[in-house]
Amino acid sequence: MARGARSEKERIDPARDLYRLLSEVENPARYVGGEYRSIRKEGGGLYRVALSFPDLYEIGMSNTAIKLIYGMLNALPEVACERVFVPAPDFEEALLRTGTPLYTLESGTPVSRCDLLAVSLSYELLATNVLTLLKCGGIPLRNAERTEKDPIVLLGGPGSTNPVPFGGFADGVWQGEAEAGFTDLVAALARMKASGSTRQDQLEHLRSSRFVWYAGRTEPARRAIWSGFGSARASRGVPTVFGAGFPVPSIPVIQDHGVVEIMRGCPQGCRFCHAGVYYRPYRMKPVEQIIEEVEWLVRDLGYREISLSSLSSGDYGAIRPLLAALNERYSPYGVSLQLPSLRVDSFTLPILEQLHTVRRAALTFAVESAGDTAQRWTNKLVPLEKVIAIADTARERGWRRAKLYFMVGLPGPDRANEWKRIVDYVSELRRAVPLEYVVNVGTFVPKPHTPFQWEEQLLPEEALVMFQAMKAELPRGTKLRYHDPWMSWLEGVITRGDERAGEVISRAHDSGARLDAWTDYLKIGLWQDAVAAVPGSDRGLSAFAEGEPLPWSSVHPGVSESVLRKERRRAYEGTLTERCLPECLDRCGVCNDRDMAPGEVMESDHASGDPPVSTASKAPDPAAGTAPGRNYQLLLEFEKRGSAAFLPHLAVVRVFERFWNRIDLPVELSVGHHPKPKMSFGQPLPTGIESTAEIGLVNLQNTIRLENFSDAFFREMSLPEGFRVRKILVVRHEHNQPRIPAPMQRYGGSIFLVWPADPDDPDLLTRYTNFLALCAEQGGDVTDVDVTDGEGMARYVDLPGASWGLGRIIARSSSRGAVRARRVRIYASEAASETGAQDLFSWYQDRCEQFVSAPETGALV
Repeated sequence: MARGARSEKERIDPARDLYRLLSEVENPARYVGGEYRSIRKEGGGLYRVALSFPDLYEIGMSNTAIKLIYGMLNALPEVACERVFVPAPDFEEALLRTGTPLYTLESGTPVSRCDLLAVSLSYELLATNVLTLLKCGGIPLRNAERTEKDPIVLLGGPGSTNPVPFGGFADGVWQGEAEAGFTDLVAALARMKASGSTRQDQLEHLRSSRFVWYAGRTEPARRAIWSGFGSARASRGVPTVFGAGFPVPSIPVIQDHGVVEIMRGCPQGCRFCHAGVYYRPYRMKPVEQIIEEVEWLVRDLGYREISLSSLSSGDYGAIRPLLAALNERYSPYGVSLQLPSLRVDSFTLPILEQLHTVRRAALTFAVESAGDTAQRWTNKLVPLEKVIAIADTARERGWRRAKLYFMVGLPGPDRANEWKRIVDYVSELRRAVPLEYVVNVGTFVPKPHTPFQWEEQLLPEEALVMFQAMKAELPRGTKLRYHDPWMSWLEGVITRGDERAGEVISRAHDSGARLDAWTDYLKIGLWQDAVAAVPGSDRGLSAFAEGEPLPWSSVHPGVSESVLRKERRRAYEGTLTERCLPECLDRCGVCNDRDMAPGEVMESDHASGDPPVSTASKAPDPAAGTAPGRNYQLLLEFEKRGSAAFLPHLAVVRVFERFWNRIDLPVELSVGHHPKPKMSFGQPLPTGIESTAEIGLVNLQNTIRLENFSDAFFREMSLPEGFRVRKILVVRHEHNQPRIPAPMQRYGGSIFLVWPADPDDPDLLTRYTNFLALCAEQGGDVTDVDVTDGEGMARYVDLPGASWGLGRIIARSSSRGAVRARRVRIYASEAASETGAQDLFSWYQDRCEQFVSAPETGALV
């Protein structure tokens, strides 16, 4: 069968086909997909792209670039872009042991059957993860060994601006911003596939792009720069910048909030900063476009936390009026705003107050280097008196804790005593403003394409001595946290390495190196052995002479090397460079007629002053209604099947928190620094267990008419795959009367339909039998049932509330993966009738004001 012609038999349905494997691993929800707004396209002629951020799901789904590229590519009719992430070691072992290929989350297509594997590499320590993707996906690790049946492997992202260490693994490395031509390139490859071209033809076309580096390229690849940032047209649906949209994670991820990029690039020119070069020039997005994107993230996706992202958010010209406009519109809904990157010189009290409107923002100061002389070397001034003034004001307004960030090993005078200057800086700050300070310190890693690309890196042994000295000298009221200097050592080996660093990556991976950016997984000894086995592979840690050939000179970032040398000389002289301005006074080479005209760098029309009136209507008052709030609750009965069964209880809570936002339900929020909807659910289920009778309850701010919400509740597209609302009702609490109890207060027990996961496996069948025996022993009632599941071996198990829970019985009987189960009924306590215990939902229904069920099971009452 030709590559791309995929039958249904080749595809993997994780919830169905991998139940036993998923039952054995930690956090199986990473591997099942089915999230709200995930896009699944069908058709044999589609050009299928497996898109990956090479890390665990929780990290990959926090990455903004992955979401943007996913939406951009899926906006192309002929392209199906699907996600794949790196399996944790337990799932990797299970896949390899059973011969199961790594697959995409949308359609379950094996990665090896895709046309293109596109990997966004933001960090050098993800290197072995790329090889894990290839190995688990059944793709040869070396590009020279791939054949016509294998996908093209393309890397990109800021972690690959020195692509040389990856030259033996990647078929190509995209340099720069994906919006600047990447979708056109993929569309061209899709047309070539449709016309019958070979993989080699497509690879040659890909390598003909001036933005694609590959081993053996004879002229430098150029960085793609998008000139359209901030000029996207208004839209009625998904904002143009998001393409076809992207999925909302069903499980908590590391950065679990909606992100709007308000500015790309940074005008400041810090000499140590790789991102400052990679994302030049700085470009601002109009306020009305930002509001449109926030509206979609809140209303359509259900986010309550919005991050206004940039490298230096305080440099956005209209930041204060923007925050005011967003808070006025969304704070009544408990939507909070974050600015993850604020420089001290742009950190003002009004900004702090705007960020504190809903949730208290963290007080963070990225100082980097201590003292005026050292800060002139880095071109980043963070005056101590400014930090003291901000911290003092924050303390008066209730802040009790602040975070400080520094680096050791930066170029500068007397580098060996840099730690002392940091201690003095923090000590003086602590004396002036007695907050609790968390002092975070890392080791500086010189990066390619920066003014410090020629500098020597501080060795980990030296850094550890400094960290221990700081720990002993820092004053009381401070806490030191430092980044493992051996991780910085490894980053330095790769980021300025050559082909020998690529050999080290291969050796370390073969030895078992995995997920090296995680301290829990890093095995630094494997890397030390690999470096020792390849002479000269640690060349990237040493200083380079100006004029010496550099491995990364095969990539042109837009900023010329002569400009970098000039900035390095200014550092040694202690001379500051002015910030980048629309009327450029110190040209770096990025703004040119070929890639970016100077006029396109200028601030948008609305980047300063008051924001314009948004074209979106003003948000309604969520407290508006026909009756006072806090006396009404909404109860729903819902199904949780298929992929949804693998979501843990807290993930289910998160799913419904966002669901309320999507349907504009006026829910009551808790008070305090982190307001959340007031909700409660029935007895939580073990992961992997389905249900057709789950119960959830949420407090309302005011009464509602259920018929106005019934379409939204019963529209399955509003929830992740596997969820389905069956019934809803509203109960009202009478004044001076006992409140109607929460579901767990009236919980009497559950009835489960259970059956063996594989009736043909003697071991699993024995464990299933042991499970049934323990159910009966612990007070459960086991009865026969006339169904065909498990070849007649299915049973009903009634577990009263006083007995062990299902999860405990499964664990004690060692039957995880051997038993499949579905909760079919929850009944109320102390509500027996002639026909037995009353369903818990029916108990509430007897006390409700309004009730409605899904169209196929009933009508409005």
